[in-house]
Amino acid sequence: MKRKISRRMVCLITAGILLLSTIVVVAIEGSPYETFKRTVFQALTKENFTLQGELTVKFNGEVIEYESGTLISSEVGRINKGFDNRTLIEYNNLHIESPMWGEEIWHSVRAQGQSWRINNSFLGEMGIGVEDLNSARFRFAEAFIDLVVGDVRNNFTMSSVDGGRRVGVAINHNQLPEIVRLGIDVILEDSLRWRDESDLRREYFLYPQYIPIRNITLNRLSIYADIDDADNLKYFNINVNVTTVNIFGDEGIFEFSFVAEFSDIGTSVINVPIPGAVELFTPEFFEYKTGSRHGSLFFQLNADGSVNLDSLATISPRNARFEEVYGQRYELYDDE
Repeated sequence: MKRKISRRMVCLITAGILLLSTIVVVAIEGSPYETFKRTVFQALTKENFTLQGELTVKFNGEVIEYESGTLISSEVGRINKGFDNRTLIEYNNLHIESPMWGEEIWHSVRAQGQSWRINNSFLGEMGIGVEDLNSARFRFAEAFIDLVVGDVRNNFTMSSVDGGRRVGVAINHNQLPEIVRLGIDVILEDSLRWRDESDLRREYFLYPQYIPIRNITLNRLSIYADIDDADNLKYFNINVNVTTVNIFGDEGIFEFSFVAEFSDIGTSVINVPIPGAVELFTPEFFEYKTGSRHGSLFFQLNADGSVNLDSLATISPRNARFEEVYGQRYELYDDE
């Protein structure tokens, strides 16, 4: 059975990503870092690509979390499908969740206005455009990260592979910059700050991986990226292996792995998987059904995957079920 990651586990992964984020953006002129940096930033600024990702988390060799999915991005929107067994669609002014979180047959659509999105790149989501890469604040951030990473930059290597290059790095705990090690300690201390450890018992925790961690030792962090001859990032592999000691003194091994493959760079196309949805959910339709051009609608699908018009509702099915207990019903605005 699939088990969701606990808050403490998220902290552990965050620590690994913190380290990764400091490494991937650092570069030295004439070294593999310069190639790596340029490629990563180009990938973060692209709006048109297809990404297939796979996340695996293990504890003592047992898979405790696994997710895989596909992200298709273009100038008109994004489709994120697979993760959490849902498909999230952002197309022009529409946001469609299919099915809704925690629902099996209900779907939702929300109109957000014609100019709600800056752009569809990863940096664009943070309000950073391509023109900002040469700004003073961006250069300052790079210089700060360069200072934080320190000698780790010397561990990167670059080699030739079919149709491009491979840049990689592998380090252990002793090679971590001091400030990164201190950052991990801060995260662990903060996670334990509000716990009364004298009142904690093993039986309080359903699984051993949920027991709060007191110490983390990095056994190995490895990163590999394949870059084609056009400087496009094609493949990305991150693997983190750590030994942890929990508050009861038990040791455990956590492994975190993320793999991403990029394709259709500059040519990906968005195809909304609900037939007729784009043509149906116009601003005029939202205004007709909800009284607002920026409202929300909830619906079910027909056997052919199209929108079941008879199921359309203006209130979330969760709220409708709650209100039904009290004998109240919510309907669409009168169509007459």
